[in-house]
Amino acid sequence: MKRFLSFFLLIVIVLTCVYAECSFDKIKSDVVRLHVIANSNTKEDQELKLKVRDSILVKTNELLKDVNTKQNSLTILKENLCMLENTAYDCIQKEGYSYSVAVFLGEYDFPTKTYDTMTLPRGTYDALRIVIGEGKGDNWWCVLFPPFCLDKTNDPETESKKNDVVVKFKLLEIYNSIKKKINSIF
Repeated sequence: MKRFLSFFLLIVIVLTCVYAECSFDKIKSDVVRLHVIANSNTKEDQELKLKVRDSILVKTNELLKDVNTKQNSLTILKENLCMLENTAYDCIQKEGYSYSVAVFLGEYDFPTKTYDTMTLPRGTYDALRIVIGEGKGDNWWCVLFPPFCLDKTNDPETESKKNDVVVKFKLLEIYNSIKKKINSIF
């Protein structure tokens, strides 16, 4: 009886983890993130990073306001990379700095991050990346699509869903940890 119960529990855990991983894949397939990297960690460079972020968010909000798919958002961002780079560069110059700026659209690794309305697990995501100067400072990130960077509502329904998402991704992290340990044994 104990073996059956242990086996049943193991099956439930594995199925839950597979479900969590599928949920992560679904969310990942619908998300475009924004990543802004400061020149350095000086107070001034960190403040500049936030000003560049704000100028980029104004532009991306305009560009993506009527977009309803990830693919469309990626297409629009790709078509406007030069404009976004100019926006960041203009902001940097306006603040009295002469740093270079580079803007990329690609796949990048991100750590687990909790936003107002959800938690995204560690993983590789499509992202718009802004690198200021040497890009050796702390960074800032959010979700451009869907627009979590801009949507700061305190909707009780959204808040109640937040805990569900965190639980699913915690299971995914446990599952990935177990998978990594098993792979290191073999």
